[in-house]
Amino acid sequence: MNEGVAERNANSALYEGASAGFHLTNNSTRSKFEFSSDIYAHDTVKELLKHIQSHKCCFCEAKITHISYGDVEHFRPKAAYKQDENSNLEYPGYFWLAYEWSNLYLSCQICNGRNKLNYFPLEDNLNRANPLLRDIALEDPSFIDPGGNINPEDHISFHGAIPESSTAKGTITIKYLGLDREELNEDRLESLARLRALENIVEITADSIKAPEARKRFLDLLETCVSEWSEYSSMFKCNFKTHLAKI
Repeated sequence: MNEGVAERNANSALYEGASAGFHLTNNSTRSKFEFSSDIYAHDTVKELLKHIQSHKCCFCEAKITHISYGDVEHFRPKAAYKQDENSNLEYPGYFWLAYEWSNLYLSCQICNGRNKLNYFPLEDNLNRANPLLRDIALEDPSFIDPGGNINPEDHISFHGAIPESSTAKGTITIKYLGLDREELNEDRLESLARLRALENIVEITADSIKAPEARKRFLDLLETCVSEWSEYSSMFKCNFKTHLAKI
């Protein structure tokens, strides 16, 4: 990512040289950064993100690479940001993080392009990083960072296939990322129904001579479904908690 470092330094120098121009609201007069997707979304970057994320969207956990190329998503928006749906776009965004590995994820186009967009709310907007100091240490994002220190499962659970929040962060993450959108709920429900059907078979055949074999097959499949590389693993964990100690 040496090219990324060079681009970051160049953009930083531009901002330091004439910062006022980058804060203008008029699109025709505002100074703009040049961001190179050939660097932050290079094939090597995307392939590594695919591997790390098990080919899943960082937000909704859907497997995306068998039907889509996926987007390289900037957790902190690089060009501009919005605190909430009633706010205007604020310029500049987190331009200094455009090529930082810690700010890059693989996302499906719907989570990224239709829902998250430029939203990046903070619990306290007064703590937002200054573009000159560029210190994000005081920021407390209202979104759950998929690769951060917060476990998403402490904030979002599932009732069947429907996501439910237990915290304010969970509520905002579900809302702004559209994690309860109809098509996503339907896909999760279809996956859930298959494992529920096998669970029911195990219960029905509990007195059968084949019961141990049926139970083993169910637990083997459950172990696969709750593994990190499985689609919707968080949903499966929530719905089959009583069985997890057995795998």
